[in-house]
Amino acid sequence: RIAAAAAHLAEINEGAVKAQALTIMNGLGFLPGDENRTVREFSGGWRNRLALARCLINPAQLLLLDEPTNHLDIDSLIWLEAWLKRLTCTVIIISHDREFLDRAVQTTWAVEDGTITRYGGNYSFYEMQRVQNLRLQIFTFYCLGILKQTVGQSTFTMVNMSNNTEIADVFHESILDL
Repeated sequence: RIAAAAAHLAEINEGAVKAQALTIMNGLGFLPGDENRTVREFSGGWRNRLALARCLINPAQLLLLDEPTNHLDIDSLIWLEAWLKRLTCTVIIISHDREFLDRAVQTTWAVEDGTITRYGGNYSFYEMQRVQNLRLQIFTFYCLGILKQTVGQSTFTMVNMSNNTEIADVFHESILDL
């Protein structure tokens, strides 16, 4: 077993892998010598950083990061953004950190109402485009209502079918813009 592990290390260039691991650990805020400590010596937040480092060092075609900015200081966050931009694989980031998403992503995929929609741009672009799309939908809905009224329907009632107050607010703004 040990001979197989040694052969594997020689095959993958142990020196290059160790250098890359140290680069990643340094970027995530670890101090020189931390690579010699056991995992149990680290606090929960630092263990999360170790898990992130482990994901970043393993080359993959797809990297899924769930809240990668949790437990990172500003220097580590800036380093992570730069590191992710250099990756050639597909990276899926789930995050509540809108500023991080704005700086780290070029495409946003929104999963809403049972559909997946692609927005070419960062998170702010997605938000802006989504509001514009909602306004267009509301305007279309409103115009169809007017059309139905003019072709003989005796009454027309607009009902907010959603509990989403953002949609109701956009609807109100759209009507005021008419």
